[in-house]
Amino acid sequence: MEYHLVLYLLTLLACGLLHFQAHGSLACLEEERVGLLKLKEAFHHPNASASLPSWRVEEIDCCRWERVTCDSMTKRVIGLSLSDARQLGFLNPSSFLNASFFLNASLFLPFQKLQNLSLDRSHLKGFYGELRLSKLQVLDLSWNMFTEIPSLGALQSLKILNLKENYLESFSHFEAELTTLNKLETLNLDGNNLIGEIPPSIGAMASLKVLSFKYNQLNGSLPMEGFYGELRLTKLQVLDLGFNNFTEIPSLGALQSLKILNLEFNFLESFSHFEGAFQFYSIALFCLFACDVTLMQNLTLSHYFEQPGDVES
Repeated sequence: MEYHLVLYLLTLLACGLLHFQAHGSLACLEEERVGLLKLKEAFHHPNASASLPSWRVEEIDCCRWERVTCDSMTKRVIGLSLSDARQLGFLNPSSFLNASFFLNASLFLPFQKLQNLSLDRSHLKGFYGELRLSKLQVLDLSWNMFTEIPSLGALQSLKILNLKENYLESFSHFEAELTTLNKLETLNLDGNNLIGEIPPSIGAMASLKVLSFKYNQLNGSLPMEGFYGELRLTKLQVLDLGFNNFTEIPSLGALQSLKILNLEFNFLESFSHFEGAFQFYSIALFCLFACDVTLMQNLTLSHYFEQPGDVES
């Protein structure tokens, strides 16, 4: 009888080991579970309704929690979607303004396998400290209250950065924080009331494929040092400069991968530089709607659309 009991227990143990090998650990890492609970506390506002209700101390497996994505094998947290996690409810206007806050970047230290982080619409004003997430590829900070570009230099795997609809106003810290992101492919700075000219250091971001500065107050011309310097944006496929104050089309011949160019609602006064602006025929979409162009009678666009193509991944 004792022999059969031991054999039965060994069989159960073997089955458990096989299941573990096939499906990874049975619950999330305890360090990450505790870290998520600390994040929940940081996002809580005293005058608002409770957010993230499934994030409870008694729940052992944080991979089952809402807004959390785990690797199916290792059970490590690889995705956090905290969009609008700081739910403010029906606060009066003064309380709403006071609800913006700084988030301690060290709260993310437990999540060293994190690849995707969404913090949009969170009333964030900035971070205390520097985000140190070496595996992070996607960071969404849109629709917040940042007044300057946060410290992101340690995010060396970052490919997509969304800073749309903040309050940046200037390119301060741009060179220090963004041009060092060597793998960055998509940068969205729409709707930030950015004033002045695009800094020449943009040319150092050689991996960029999508660059959008829509709905700002940029003026002058594009920085030729950036586009024609030693480091060129030769991989750039989408350039959106709509709803700004640009007055002329620069020569963009170095942007040989460009497929979509948007210059709608600017202040382009003539096409005097248009013929020399494009030395390629792969562009698929070119928009000049409402650009206040005065010399259109001799303009022919047909040959710029001969070889349309999709934006490559």
